[in-house]
Amino acid sequence: MKKQLLTLLVPVLLIISCSKKDDKPSTTLDQDKVSLNYDQTHQFKLNEGSSSVEAAKATWSSSDLSVGTINAAGLFTARKIGNTTIEAVVNGSTISSEVTVVPYSELCIEPVAEFGITMAAVKSREKRALLEQSSNGLLYKGENAKLLNVIYSFQPSGLESSLLLLSPTEAVVEESGRFFAERYPFAGESDGIFFFEDLKTTVGVGYLEELGFVAVYFPSSITIMRTAGAKSSTEKLKALKQAFVETGRSVTLSQSK
Repeated sequence: MKKQLLTLLVPVLLIISCSKKDDKPSTTLDQDKVSLNYDQTHQFKLNEGSSSVEAAKATWSSSDLSVGTINAAGLFTARKIGNTTIEAVVNGSTISSEVTVVPYSELCIEPVAEFGITMAAVKSREKRALLEQSSNGLLYKGENAKLLNVIYSFQPSGLESSLLLLSPTEAVVEESGRFFAERYPFAGESDGIFFFEDLKTTVGVGYLEELGFVAVYFPSSITIMRTAGAKSSTEKLKALKQAFVETGRSVTLSQSK
C-alpha cells in the first residue's frame, strides 16, 4: 500500500518541483495610480521582482490621448485635466496604471456648453442663482467673487453661446490663463484675445468693450473655419476673433446685478 502511494506521489512531486523552478516574478509598474498636473510628465518604470526592466521592451498606450500621451520609452506627458488608463504589454501580459490629471485652478464652475439644447435644458443643468430671463437669454449670478455673472444666449435653434463675466482684477486675469490652458488645448492669440479649443468647444478669453473681462464659449472653430473658408492659422484666428466679438454683441441681458 505504501509503495502504491509513493508511486502516485512521485509524479506530483516532480510537477511541483518543476513549476517552482519555472516560476518567474511577475512584471509590475512602479505605480498603479499617478496624479499630476497638465504641464507635468511621469516616467513609468517596469520591475520584475527586485530587478528593473527596460521600459522600451513594453508596448505602451493611453486610453485617452486628449488627457495625456505616452511614448515608446514609457514617458507620460499630461495634456489636460481628466483620467486615462496607461497600459504596458510585456511578453504577452498587460499591466496598467490609472492616471489622473488634476487642476491647479478651480476658478469657477464652467458653464453649460451643449450648443443647440433648449433654454429649459440649460436651466435644468445650471445650479447657480437665476437673476433674469428673456426670450433669448439667461443671466445667472456667479458663485464666487472671481465670477460676476454667467450669461446664456439662444437662437431659435437652441443654445448659441455661453459667457462668463469675470472679475477684471490682475489676479483673476492671471489665474484664467491657467484655468483654461489645463482644460483645453491652446489655439492661439489674436489682438489680445486668447483662444482655447477642443473638438466641440472654442473658448475666447479677453476684453469686450460692452462687458469687460469675459470668457466666451461657442461651437468649435471647425464650423467657423468652414463658414469663413479660412485656410491659414492667421485667417483662422481672424475668424475666431470675429466669432468672439459677434458672440459678445449678441448678449442682450443686463449684467449689473
